[in-house]
Amino acid sequence: MFHLVEKRGYVINPNQKAVSTITALIERNGGKCPCTSNKSEDTHCPCTDFREKGVCCCHLYLKEDEVQTSGEVQTKTTEI
Repeated sequence: MFHLVEKRGYVINPNQKAVSTITALIERNGGKCPCTSNKSEDTHCPCTDFREKGVCCCHLYLKEDEVQTSGEVQTKTTEI
């Protein structure tokens, strides 16, 4: 299981359909990021890339300014 986290300057993707899809994939992957084939503790959501570098490749977490300036976020999720 994974838990959504709060990180300053980031928000959960406002696209509820995308969030549902991404979280279902994370659950199916045992809490690991669905965007990588590496299934180590580093990829447990929220992954090390997001925690340390602020990069969320599955677009579950978005930078606040990206959401505010674009209004609508397009999300692409690939299953591995």
